[in-house]
Amino acid sequence: MQAKQYHIPIVIRGLYTSKNDTAADKTVGSFNDTATRIFDLLKTQNSENNTSNSDVLKKTMGGISIKPLLFRSFGINVVPALVVTNNASCIVVNHQQNTNTHCAESDFDVVFGNMPIEKQLEIITEKSDNKIRANLALSRLNEYKTKI
Repeated sequence: MQAKQYHIPIVIRGLYTSKNDTAADKTVGSFNDTATRIFDLLKTQNSENNTSNSDVLKKTMGGISIKPLLFRSFGINVVPALVVTNNASCIVVNHQQNTNTHCAESDFDVVFGNMPIEKQLEIITEKSDNKIRANLALSRLNEYKTKI
């Protein structure tokens, strides 16, 4: 829901496999198991707000993409992670053309950890050595911080 608030896409590396899945190959994962797991996570998060209605949950969540090549491009091996880049060509080359090329570390900033997106954007704003990316994070922070 925070990602939706800040207009930040959620990307997962692959499909989730439930321990109760009856498929013979547990390494593949399924869309059904993935959707169920995501929905369960959102339900748990919303239970604090007494919001368990599935229609309300569907309206509050944004979209989720499955893009394993982006994880490889940015060298993401630990999640959650927030990546800010001003080099769109790195994303295009790696994801759309499937070149399996890593983005140069100088082309992006990343913050790891289970913390609010607001805090992650603040960290990038304060610590990035690239003014363009720092300004991207700051503008996203300022534009959507108070909007819900």
